[in-house]
Amino acid sequence: MRTRTNAEWQTLYHTRWKAPFAHLPKHVRAKLVRGCIGKAVYDSVEEALPVIAEMPARPGMYLKAYSCPLCGCIHIGNSRTPNTMPQRAIDPNKSIDAAS
Repeated sequence: MRTRTNAEWQTLYHTRWKAPFAHLPKHVRAKLVRGCIGKAVYDSVEEALPVIAEMPARPGMYLKAYSCPLCGCIHIGNSRTPNTMPQRAIDPNKSIDAAS
């Protein structure tokens, strides 16, 4: 685990990360920045899992490790989505031809 100083983050953002996302509207880029700036950086999900086990989640949410689309590193954040995917209404193993 490591953290970036604000100066280091600003330098990386302006020299490497901003250009690939320049086609996005400013409010969309702002969401990416808010999800990355000031957060701890982990090298792998396995490194983040013990930290997730120790941290309390906010009510109605759970913590998860995710790959940041901006910097490509792993961060920890709250999520409102359920921990497991809901069961699909359509069986993916059933062929469409067999249903008709």
